[in-house]
Amino acid sequence: MEVEYLGGDHAEIGGLLLQVWKLPQSLENAVRYHHQPGDSQNGLEPAIVHVADVTAKALGIGSSGDYFVPPLDLAAWKQIGLSDNALDPIAAQAERQLDETFHLFFNEK
Repeated sequence: MEVEYLGGDHAEIGGLLLQVWKLPQSLENAVRYHHQPGDSQNGLEPAIVHVADVTAKALGIGSSGDYFVPPLDLAAWKQIGLSDNALDPIAAQAERQLDETFHLFFNEK
């Protein structure tokens, strides 16, 4: 629907906005290529955002309107240098930090 109504998906449009706002190229690159980090000339930042995006979707954090977890780009995983058994600790840490953030903002006890 993004492409149909906006002429591009959120990654492309976000990258264009960051370019117009004259934010750093590395940030624009991370946003523009986070679904296809291999298409970027400098793929480290897009790879990091890609892994974070897939992890967030797998944990049910946030919603973009779709109900599936996108496939993890194994080349992106390898590029950021994480071991194969790092995903579980990363997911657990993300959940802890999300709980802490909610606690700070909403004073939940």
